[in-house]
Amino acid sequence: MEPNGIVAEVTVMNDSEIPAGNVRITVVDPKDLVIPESDSIYIEMVDPGSSEKAKLLLKPRYSVGTTELSVKARLFDFNVKEEVTVKAKPLPLSFKIPKLTPQKKSEDDWRIFISRLPVAEVETVEVDMPPQKLFDQLSQSVSKVGMFSLEPQVTPSLYRGMVRLFGSDPNGVGYATEVQVIGSMNQSKALLRFWCSDPARLYGLTATSVVLADRAFGLKKYVK
Repeated sequence: MEPNGIVAEVTVMNDSEIPAGNVRITVVDPKDLVIPESDSIYIEMVDPGSSEKAKLLLKPRYSVGTTELSVKARLFDFNVKEEVTVKAKPLPLSFKIPKLTPQKKSEDDWRIFISRLPVAEVETVEVDMPPQKLFDQLSQSVSKVGMFSLEPQVTPSLYRGMVRLFGSDPNGVGYATEVQVIGSMNQSKALLRFWCSDPARLYGLTATSVVLADRAFGLKKYVK
């Protein structure tokens, strides 16, 4: 998993004595929790006794749940002189986290915690909502996963609001969130940032927070 999505790395191995050509790899998610950046990956040829690797970026749909990614390769088999389909073992994937426990942290401790962790970001387009209202809606929504809110920082002139949150799960794994909102009058934009040492938990936190905010005011339709 990477900050901008989930990378599915597929290895195509040809253990025969005949080349495999026109290899087209697709990844299917039956639960529709992710969407591939492209429909498929193309490999022109895999020589006998060799292998080729390909990567496909999957964008999260910000839905909570579990799924199994299905990977298949359609290729031309020179042995039988026709196209065949090969399926790989399904890959389990989870976008879920347990209920967190709020933990009080100072600003300095919060910064130290996130300093070397992977981060996931969710940015919105312009939202037809006063920035203070959007800030309140987002802050309240993401805190519902069970996070302690540090003192919010607000600049009222050209509005800029920011709040940082922290919580931990029953296994003692820490989670951090930052909500930023800028805007004026009835127009505003938001940036949500999430940190966790474990990539799967990181995406679980991201998906859960977005789902909660979507229930509050329909966040998903504004996400870039």
